[in-house]
Parts: sequence; C-alpha cells; structure tokens
Amino acid sequence: MTTTDARPDGSVLDLVVSGMTCASRAARVEQTLVHQPGVTQAAVNFATGRARVVLDPTVATVADLQAAIVGIGYEATPAERPDADSSSDAAAAASDGQHAWLRRLLVAGPLGLAVLVLSLGYMDDPWARWTALVLATPVQFWAGWPFLASATRRAQSHTANMDTLIAIGTLAAYLFSAWQVVVAGSDAEHYLDTSALIVAFLLLGRYLEARATGRASSAIRALLALGAKQARRIAPDGTEQLVPIEDVVVGDVLRVRPGEKIPVDARVVDGTSAVDESMLTGESVPVDKQPGDQVTGATLNTSGLLTINATAVGTDTALAQIVHLVDDAQATKAPVQRLADRVAGVFVPV
Repeated sequence: MTTTDARPDGSVLDLVVSGMTCASRAARVEQTLVHQPGVTQAAVNFATGRARVVLDPTVATVADLQAAIVGIGYEATPAERPDADSSSDAAAAASDGQHAWLRRLLVAGPLGLAVLVLSLGYMDDPWARWTALVLATPVQFWAGWPFLASATRRAQSHTANMDTLIAIGTLAAYLFSAWQVVVAGSDAEHYLDTSALIVAFLLLGRYLEARATGRASSAIRALLALGAKQARRIAPDGTEQLVPIEDVVVGDVLRVRPGEKIPVDARVVDGTSAVDESMLTGESVPVDKQPGDQVTGATLNTSGLLTINATAVGTDTALAQIVHLVDDAQATKAPVQRLADRVAGVFVPV
C-alpha cells in the first residue's frame, strides 16, 4: 500500500490500524501516536479503522509510527488513496467480516436461547443441566473464539481491552457452571445462560458494527463508480484510440460521443452538446456546452459530438476532489465520538 493524503509539505499521513476491537483501544492507539517524537496531532477513528497523523517528516517516519503501534499489540499500514481497486478490496473484506460474525451469531443466538429456556424451567432435571452444558460449549469456545483469541493476544503483549473483559467474564461463568454441573449436581447454581447470552449479544453487536463499518466507504465506492473507465484519445494523425482513463494526460485531445461520460475535466474545443451535470450539481436539466466551455469528468454527454482538451486528470479532477473530501470526512471524528472515545479509554481499564 502507499502513503495517502499528503499535504503539499507531506506532513499528513493516513494509516490503516488493524486489531482494534473497541473505542478504548482506538483511544490508546491515538495516545501512543500523539506521544511519538515529531507527531503534532493524531486522530484514530475506530469506526473506519484509520488513523490520521500530522507529523514532521524530518523527525518521524512511517516505520517509527508502525513500530510504536506494533509495540502495543496492533498493526498499521499506510492507507491508500481511494480508487476503484482498493474500494473493491475493502468492500470484499468488509463483506467477509460481516459474514464471519453472522455465522457465529446464527450459532450462538439459537443455542443461547435454548440454554436460557432450559435454565428457567428444567434445571432440576439432570438431562436439562447436561443438555445446557453441551449447548453452551460451542457458544463459548467456537462462536466466542474471536473474543478469547483477542484477549490472549492482548495478554501476551501485557495489555487489556474490551475482549479481555468479555473473555474473563464469560469463561468464569462457563467454567464455574461446568464444575457445578459435573461435580456438584442438582443443588448447584449455574450461569450457563449468562455466558451463552452474553456471547450472543456481543456477536450481534459486532455484526452490526461490521455492517456499519462496511457502509462507511459506500459513498466513496459510489462516487468512484461514476467515473469513466476509458477515453477516446485523438492521435496527431486524427485517428481515435480507446485508452484507459489512467493513460490520459493534461493536453490530450479527446472525443466524447453522445451517451458517453466525459472522461476528465476538460475544455471544449469543437462541437456543441447538452451535458447532464446532475451528479455534480443536482440540476436535472442538461447544460448546453460549446467551444471554450469547461466540462467536468463523470458528467454525461447527452446529444452532440464533443472534442475536448484535457485540463485536469487523476487526482486533480473535480470528482477526485469530491472523493477526497468524503474520505477526509470519514477520517474526522465528530465531537460526540471524541467524547465517547475518552470515556471508553478510562472505563475499560478501570
């Protein structure tokens, strides 16, 4: 992956941080980054899994920040600027994450409810106690495995997070109950329904969280889908050549036929047409264009044949700037989110 979002002085860096499972962990990563030499500002967005760092590149490097984050048990990689390929990869990863949580939820939910029913009315019968224990076991150790694995990794790095609380609480309830069922018999209290339902409810929360995270970049993917993928470039001898949009450079002469998208920001040099700019302005009535007028990439040529001269390509186009602003908005925390992160950063350790 490559470094993203750089200001002209190269002092802004976006990082993708993996392994954060709650807002308190995001707060810890943020504090770790803030205390690194050369870092003047850092903001970690748990919902998007991204960190935005303002730093002095002569003092702090990407490797320094990555090492600091790895040192507290997480991983970080420089974030890519949004493009069609990276957005597709992110969408696929988000979809896989949603499905993984959903599979565990579909197991934990019904089994947890079954354990609850047995616990409410039948626990005086040995068969009910043993059945509840059997049903609660896959909930605790298969459906709840991500919590146990995360808590183990945190323990190895001498840290704790919300998964640590979950693992300790549910394991204590399960192991105590298992001991009571196996050894103590009918007079013993148990908490199998507690451990199973806690895991099920937390899985529901993680699934909903994964859905929200997956939708966080849907606006960017939708914007990127608006752009043209190819352009008709006119060679010096007057012939047309269909080329990928990435090959277009400023100054290229392009031809846009009726019904095609304007490939890049450009100036009309020949022809007249009406261009649908609703994706940019919201105005549903096409705008007439003639030689000398500016046209914007991703807008639709509705009628006439246009010959245009490219004036902005790649990240300099209006569409790319819109995508960049949306990406910036996602990386920025709302005031209420900053408050919630500060509260969580204190609550979990306590």
